[in-house]
Amino acid sequence: MSPRQRRQYLWLLGLILLCLNACVHQPLELSVSESCEQTLSEWQATRNRSDTRDAQVYSLDDLGVFAINRFLVGLVPKLDTLAGKEFWLRASWRLAQEQRQIELANLWPALPGEERQEIERCAQQALNEQLALAVQGFGLDLASPEIPDDYRLWRRIFGLYPLTRLFVLPPLRAEQAQSRAQFQRVSPPASTRWYQLPELEQRLNPAKISSLLQVARASNPLGLPVLDGAVLQTLMAHYAPGWAIDTRSASDQPGRVNWQTPVQINIDQQQPAMYTLASYTHFQNEILLQLNYFIWFSQRPKSGKLDLYGGQLDGLIWRVTLRANGEVLAYDSIHQCGCFHQFFPVDKRLKTKPAMAFQEPLLVLNKDIPDGLRERVIVQLTHSTHSVVGLQSQSFRAAQIDSDSRPAASNESSVPLVLYDYNELRSLSVDDRRQSLFADNGLIPVSRRLERWLLWPMGIESAGAMRQWGHHATAFVGRRHFDDADLLESLFYYE
Repeated sequence: MSPRQRRQYLWLLGLILLCLNACVHQPLELSVSESCEQTLSEWQATRNRSDTRDAQVYSLDDLGVFAINRFLVGLVPKLDTLAGKEFWLRASWRLAQEQRQIELANLWPALPGEERQEIERCAQQALNEQLALAVQGFGLDLASPEIPDDYRLWRRIFGLYPLTRLFVLPPLRAEQAQSRAQFQRVSPPASTRWYQLPELEQRLNPAKISSLLQVARASNPLGLPVLDGAVLQTLMAHYAPGWAIDTRSASDQPGRVNWQTPVQINIDQQQPAMYTLASYTHFQNEILLQLNYFIWFSQRPKSGKLDLYGGQLDGLIWRVTLRANGEVLAYDSIHQCGCFHQFFPVDKRLKTKPAMAFQEPLLVLNKDIPDGLRERVIVQLTHSTHSVVGLQSQSFRAAQIDSDSRPAASNESSVPLVLYDYNELRSLSVDDRRQSLFADNGLIPVSRRLERWLLWPMGIESAGAMRQWGHHATAFVGRRHFDDADLLESLFYYE
């Protein structure tokens, strides 16, 4: 490259980066009383100076009174009535309130109680003012709120992404082919340990579930299946998966997450745990409820010094997408790093859309998928890599116990799991204070993997590291986010 060409290239690159900076979402200015503006501005300054900023949602306004996630952004085009806009504003306000209370709990030294009460009073005042303005046809401009994605375009530019992706696609396809060949073909070995929730006294019948979801939709102007806490927990328990984990070491035992010291994370295997979180997706002109289940392991053991994927912490997210009547539309799963996205369609009408050229293909596994509505689904995992290699129904487990030819370990009773709210991970106790599991960029730094050096041209920050909800980029080639409310709609259709 000649000096002149180099200067032209650098000028063009600088122009691109300048345009990108101009396109970054800027928080909207919120009009509140002078005293409340000062109170909320001081709180924003305090949180920004501290290490307590929570990255699960994004501020919509400059004072942190309203917040957005990908689902709320996707709802904006549907806000064609005053009732719908008011509902959206309240939902956005609650997201910000939840984030703020978590950050206040994690702040050290803590703010005095009267200051915290004043922050909440001003936030409530700001909501009331926006609701009043909405009635008059004014208020926050919701025309184009944006969520920053988890792909860094500058990495793709400097990493020559159009070229380097051609070297990433073949190993991805080979890995997917291996997963297809292995799925549903490996019986649980004798070293399998079974985990599941204690059995419900009585499982919900399909008609009851359909009724609960119908009532939830009727309770709000946008038709969201928003369930109250008790009902949601009942459904979470009903659809919760069991786990059949090939257990060769302590790294294969899931547990509850806590801080052993302010810099050392511990997975307490004496408390087998599964964390839960509800989300929503758009599909076929409906808003569907999704139930997310998270398990954590202490590590993915390294097979050698140059193992790209091994390191501290590992885990899996299992997601259940429910149709409007409570039947399972599909399952999908990723590791807590966002890697290894797998889809398991339950509804036989669900078909994949044609893939675009030079895009990461979908890994769709549809052989003998249990429906999960009438009996619990058991997810079979390998040891060490914690890969999904099979799905069985609970009756499969019962048949193994009753069989004379069962493996020796299969006769052991299941280890009971306990459900916890995923938000617990955003504020864990340690040394008389509280601290999030996640850094303010949504990552867990101690879980970094060597693969980040190899895959940085794909644009994902610290590829392979465990990360917070809302930051799971799931495709190295192309762009996909696990929490994208239009993900299913963009990838599947009804035949």
